[in-house]
Amino acid sequence: MLIRRVLILITTLMLGSSLAVLHPAHGQSSDTAPLIVLVGGDFWKYSPADGTFVQMTQSGYHQTPLLAPDGSQIAYRTVAPEAIAAIEAGQGTSGFPATNINLLNLTTGEEQSIATQPDNISLAEGRYILRSEPSWSLDGTQVAWTDLAYPSGTDSLVVYDLASVTPVSYPLTLPQRYGIQGAAEIRWGETGIAVWITGLDASTGGINEVFTIYTPDGQLLSTALLPYSDTSGYVLDFFWIEHQGNQDLGVLYSNGNFYLIDPRQNTFEQYLNPPTFFASGTLGAPSISLVHAPANEIGLPFGFTYQPDASGGVVTIPETLSPLTVTFAPNGAAVAYINPDGQVVVVQDGTAQTITSADQLATALVWATRSWTTAEAGGAGGGGGAG
Repeated sequence: MLIRRVLILITTLMLGSSLAVLHPAHGQSSDTAPLIVLVGGDFWKYSPADGTFVQMTQSGYHQTPLLAPDGSQIAYRTVAPEAIAAIEAGQGTSGFPATNINLLNLTTGEEQSIATQPDNISLAEGRYILRSEPSWSLDGTQVAWTDLAYPSGTDSLVVYDLASVTPVSYPLTLPQRYGIQGAAEIRWGETGIAVWITGLDASTGGINEVFTIYTPDGQLLSTALLPYSDTSGYVLDFFWIEHQGNQDLGVLYSNGNFYLIDPRQNTFEQYLNPPTFFASGTLGAPSISLVHAPANEIGLPFGFTYQPDASGGVVTIPETLSPLTVTFAPNGAAVAYINPDGQVVVVQDGTAQTITSADQLATALVWATRSWTTAEAGGAGGGGGAG
């Protein structure tokens, strides 16, 4: 059966001066900034300057890396040691395992736990905390995530300040979840902190994708609902995106459908033009545009092409899981992606190089923070959320 694909076309475009102001360039280039790859629950660092690929952590239970705006460190969710001990003892856990939040300094290799389990944790008694993936503030001074505490089932927004080394927790009032879900996922943008769950309306039995926007001090700004649909697949990603002079919330489904939520009006619409992401801090660098192909029968895979510059030839990138498995170098002059076999390929100066071995299956990677924009971004709006 022929799979109709959602194609991702990478083209070179000159970004307008307004976007250049919104995203000041980082100090690192593709020659010095490390590419961070998640392999088997641990982080590896690829250095383009000398081609080395070295393991940085020894956990086996780390999850997706989220890069700080200045590129100096990553924040990530990791399975708590107490849960690891239970898993390795063959006890397992019911549902999702208890999780912590860590930071990893990309220069020194130092790991730091900034959110751990309560002193009275008891997996047997169902007393532990699940956490979302972390999200950075735009200035990189704070990290946020959500807690889902058991056995109470209460949700909290936690904002951690790096300077004061202090976490502050704010209670969240979220609707009843539909099915089994972990902690509510979040994205931090200029408009606020977006919190997402799939919610069940107990009065009607209806199911909605619920997006609530909060201030960093826990004040509710708005709530928007997207009707749940079996035909749309699942929510693959959501992110802040510049659109018509404002920041909207973009929601990408696994079948390629893309919606824009206006948090000021609590409204949504399907967006048919290709949204674009680019490496934050670049000017005149390549960008990636998502082009929806109709009747994408299984939602996956996506396909890519990459054109390093206006005069260079197009490099075909095989199918990969999603736009989440491709990343730019900070200066936009190189791209890395995970191929269908789980291998990491780096394309730079017209050459494609596989940097992982056959037994190293990658599940996530990051090289630079990315920003999203629509064709109608306009000149206002603010920095796009890192993603």
